[in-house]
Amino acid sequence: MLKALQLRSVQKIARPVTRLSGFSSWALQRFSGLIIIGAGCVLLSPLGFARSLVEHDNLIASLGSSSRPTLIVLISSAGDILQIATETSWDTLLLLVGLAFVAVAVLGNISGKISPGKNGRIAAALVGTILVGGGIWYHVVMHGFRVTGTMVAPPNGPFTGPCPLTLSLQGIVDASGSGNVVYNFQFSTGNASTLQNVNFDKTDSKIIGGIWQVQQSLTDAWVQLVVAAPQHKISLQSKPFSIVCTPSQVAATVPSAAAPPPAANAVAPTPTPSATPPPPPSTSDNSAVAAVTPKIPPHVVNDSIDSVALDSVHPAPGTNLKTGQPVPFNINVIYNLVSADSAILSVSTAQIRTSASACSSGSGELVDAVEVPIMRGKHIAAVHLTWSGDTGSATKGRIYGNGYLSFSPMFWASNNGARGARLDYFGIYGEYCYQFGP
Repeated sequence: MLKALQLRSVQKIARPVTRLSGFSSWALQRFSGLIIIGAGCVLLSPLGFARSLVEHDNLIASLGSSSRPTLIVLISSAGDILQIATETSWDTLLLLVGLAFVAVAVLGNISGKISPGKNGRIAAALVGTILVGGGIWYHVVMHGFRVTGTMVAPPNGPFTGPCPLTLSLQGIVDASGSGNVVYNFQFSTGNASTLQNVNFDKTDSKIIGGIWQVQQSLTDAWVQLVVAAPQHKISLQSKPFSIVCTPSQVAATVPSAAAPPPAANAVAPTPTPSATPPPPPSTSDNSAVAAVTPKIPPHVVNDSIDSVALDSVHPAPGTNLKTGQPVPFNINVIYNLVSADSAILSVSTAQIRTSASACSSGSGELVDAVEVPIMRGKHIAAVHLTWSGDTGSATKGRIYGNGYLSFSPMFWASNNGARGARLDYFGIYGEYCYQFGP
């Protein structure tokens, strides 16, 4: 009796194993060609990635002269077919293998090498459909237009004055691909700005702007950037700030008795000179900049938070820049880093399209950039940054023709000297404004 029970238990265990073995044999017989193709694609994908790395300029530059030709010849020796297979992306691989399975399901026997039978054709159709769907999904997720990052800069004031007080807002949106981003700013009061949109024609980072009309004094106020489309994404809140509303200083007007008409031989009084004489007319080519550039408070370094100020910039603000002529800038930066022991400071040129608000519009495109390693504490860094001159070299061929130029600093995490995630975005420093054009 006991032996019979043991034999029955062994049979129960062996039956699934036998079925699995039979299915494996059947699958190997019916789909051996496709299995080899699929396995080959999976195994060759890392080689393709390695190949792209080897051919990348930075890696080639880092290889020794003796090892460089050997690697390239070794990887290229497999021929054109191997090259195509190794350079194919995952979504394309899934689509190709999936279509191969669908072809087996539709055609059946192929040259006597693949004989799936009825059940095999049904299985091939299912597997092919899943692989094709997976390839399409992977392509949409990895290559479709999407927002990859957002950050908002703390407003730069003024924080004291008669209310309503207008605050200029700035944020940055990172997007992959081309499309339209819909966004607005939300405030600590529970209100929000109207929806706006910005268009991306390539993978890029763009600076966007907005306005907050503050109606009352606020303590620990904040603002954050909200992306509504193509997907919902919310930035972190800005660093807190306070608003102080002061009474409006309106001169009281007291009606007076009508003055008698002047005598026929009366002499007109000599006007009293103003305490502040009007500025002399400008003789430079930058009168347009001086005429339209609003007064922007300078950024200052705060000893308790991450902060950046531009101490000096040469050429001086207001210098007229010519389109097509690159300009080197020498910038002395004062910074205070409190959020990390070390980081990377980047300073970018920000090109802004022509508008009445000039560099205070808060919207623009980051063009050229330079990075400097920094350390915890308050320090001064000398930055040498060259504006590409609106030649299209830094914007993939796009040329503004005319507009305004300013600077935008940021802090980034330092991963053993390499740039990591963005820590702080400080906005456009509109107090340093340049007009460029023909």
